[in-house]
Amino acid sequence: MHDRTRTALLVALGCLLLGLSTSAVAQVAGAGGAAGASALAGNDVAVGKLSYHEGRYSLLDDNGAVFAHLIPRPTVDIDRFVGQKVTVSGRVSVWHRDREPRIWVEQVVAAAEGQSGQVLQASYEEKTSEPLRTAQLEEYVVEPCEPPAVTFGPYAPLPVKRCGPAGCFWAEADYLYWWTNGMNIPPLVTTSPAGTPREEAGVLGQDGTEILYGSQEILTDPRQGFRIRSGAWLDANNRFGLQGEYFWLSEQSESFSIASDANGSPILARPFFNINPRDPFTLDPDPPAREDSQLVSFPDILSGSVSVNSSTRLQSAAAAARVNLACDTWWVDTSAPYSRVDLIAGYRYLEMSDRLGISEHLSSLDPLSPVAFDIHDQFNTRNEFHGAELGMAWQAGWQRWSLELLLKAAVGNLHEVVSIAGSTVITEPNAPVDTYDGGLLAQPSNIGRYSRDRFAVIPELGLNVGYQVFPQWSLIAGYTLLYWSPVVRAGDQIDLDVNPDQLAPPIEPLEGPLRPRFAFRETTFWAHGLNIGLEGRW
Repeated sequence: MHDRTRTALLVALGCLLLGLSTSAVAQVAGAGGAAGASALAGNDVAVGKLSYHEGRYSLLDDNGAVFAHLIPRPTVDIDRFVGQKVTVSGRVSVWHRDREPRIWVEQVVAAAEGQSGQVLQASYEEKTSEPLRTAQLEEYVVEPCEPPAVTFGPYAPLPVKRCGPAGCFWAEADYLYWWTNGMNIPPLVTTSPAGTPREEAGVLGQDGTEILYGSQEILTDPRQGFRIRSGAWLDANNRFGLQGEYFWLSEQSESFSIASDANGSPILARPFFNINPRDPFTLDPDPPAREDSQLVSFPDILSGSVSVNSSTRLQSAAAAARVNLACDTWWVDTSAPYSRVDLIAGYRYLEMSDRLGISEHLSSLDPLSPVAFDIHDQFNTRNEFHGAELGMAWQAGWQRWSLELLLKAAVGNLHEVVSIAGSTVITEPNAPVDTYDGGLLAQPSNIGRYSRDRFAVIPELGLNVGYQVFPQWSLIAGYTLLYWSPVVRAGDQIDLDVNPDQLAPPIEPLEGPLRPRFAFRETTFWAHGLNIGLEGRW
């Protein structure tokens, strides 16, 4: 076993000096013959009994001794000849006089009677200076790719033992079909039967009041997206590598709207809890606090419409180092089964944003005072995570099939942002337009931009199954589960407690508590779903 602690600089220098050194090509009989011409592609190069032992194909002479090792192309059906005497066609290289040659096999056929085991032709490299001789470089090769079958002769590449799927670089593109948990919202729009008294119209808890929208989970439909993964091994043995990932889910949106006719039917309202009730005629305080509503439409009094629009989006990026921890099969041909366990350590970014807007347009039906109101509430949230990610990956392969199991967890800082805005525009004939800060649930008492930093944990589980359809391309199908806690969602930031003194035009001086008020309200988030895509390895 050679010293694995030699630096990449020494290896690169050794390969450079080796390439500049003089080489000789020799024609040999058996495992080491006299010098001659270089190997000729496509000729029969060896005859012997085919053996398979400890993940390696070998040729045995008439006495049962190994005199050559075979590296078959993936298209060569070599297994059916194990135990038989065969003639091998391909290319042969001997990197050191005292070692068995390696043969890159292009064809295997049964040997003719009477042929004895031997290498018919081979090439080798002479030793360079002692510190940089070829034997020292056999296990640690600067070039991480597999030895190309078209390059042979005095500078033929050295054999490389790898564990896992072939190739130095890989890239994967997936189509995602995922589900996420939705966003909870309180009751936002109500209605009451015709004939309901005005003071009871749309009020929660009153007989006949029906919730038209809200008190539910929204944004629960499946979402589509894409994910891109890529990586590269930094050494010839596929032990140390770098990888990156990005995924994006399409923005999901949901809308609700309803309007009355010109006469104000049906009854429509927006419910809230009145924290500071007043007598509607004297405007004197009229406790206790109770359920109430703001009318959107009422027959012969008010006509109007109300709409609720919401949306959410999710995206993530990651970069990590990958280190092999264990492998049960080291191979020099791409058809051998394998199983390996890797450590993954790196950086994870995750971002989720929500928007929830409520808009009203109201028109008074009093011909003497045709006032119009445009009222708008807006709640936005953003969760931005930056942290370290640590995980394990298990890969296994057999013939054309591959399996990968991923288990990761990211820990780090979550930056939570909540933005609340509201406005009311009052339009009267022959009068200037009046604009006020605050709608119904967004008032000066809670309007603003709020942010804070929190510690968060994001575990992730992934399972992928692959099937090789072409030498370098595989179809991939799998499943991913992602869990995120805590997060802030827009619907949770709504406070239904309202002091009507703040409603436009506000009553001054303001009496009673400042409600609605802001407080960070957190919940958990999860996303899971299926992926299908294409992976390439080179």
